[in-house]
Amino acid sequence: MTCFEGSGLFARTDCVRRALRVTLLFMNRKIFANKQRVLTYILLIGGAILLTAEYFIVRWYPGHEQRVTAAMLTLLPYQNEGLGIQMQVAAGIYGKVETYPGGVRIYRPRFLGGGPSITITSQPNTTSSSQFSPQYIADVETAGIKNQLWDYQVQHRTINDRDALLIWEFNPRAQSMSITGRYIAPDRVVEAVCHTGSSKRDVYTQGCDQSLLSIKLLGFDSQIDAPQMDKNSHPPTAPHSHAKVDKN
Repeated sequence: MTCFEGSGLFARTDCVRRALRVTLLFMNRKIFANKQRVLTYILLIGGAILLTAEYFIVRWYPGHEQRVTAAMLTLLPYQNEGLGIQMQVAAGIYGKVETYPGGVRIYRPRFLGGGPSITITSQPNTTSSSQFSPQYIADVETAGIKNQLWDYQVQHRTINDRDALLIWEFNPRAQSMSITGRYIAPDRVVEAVCHTGSSKRDVYTQGCDQSLLSIKLLGFDSQIDAPQMDKNSHPPTAPHSHAKVDKN
């Protein structure tokens, strides 16, 4: 017997209510099933995103950073006949080359500026000596203490058979490191100043070190007794608040 086959208005109304409850229960179950299906899809997609992110962070990204760093530190040959030098420049620094009287600037331009660069200049050697004088070396070594320079370090060493000085100085305002190489030959003194810029400072410090250590002055052969140092040893690149002189 259906709702409309019974007797009385009350019986019919009650039957309609029961039918509505059954319909609503069915609809609620269907909505709940749809919600469960949507939730399942969300969990599956979220899990896939998390797995992808984990692969990116844990596996792909470190290897990518290592490849980028290795590419930045790849040494490229450079020679300037006017300055009488041969060298190798880190690829992360070797972008554009600007030549001007008495010097050259090699740099990697950036949209906002402040990228890494190497500026090389040459001046006549008025002493005709193949070595820096002890007084000059002492003045350079003590400049950090006298001028209260931030993280100032000096190495006196032989580079490609030339007496040379390497100077590291951290610039706290620019958050960059400057590495200066000075090389002496009987006819000239060459100075190379490498700025790391503030981005990837540690990587560009390595690039500057390798580039300046490769500089070779052409021309006069030099037989000197300047101190030899391990070419693999470099001062720490982290900034400190004191000056340091390496006399080894």
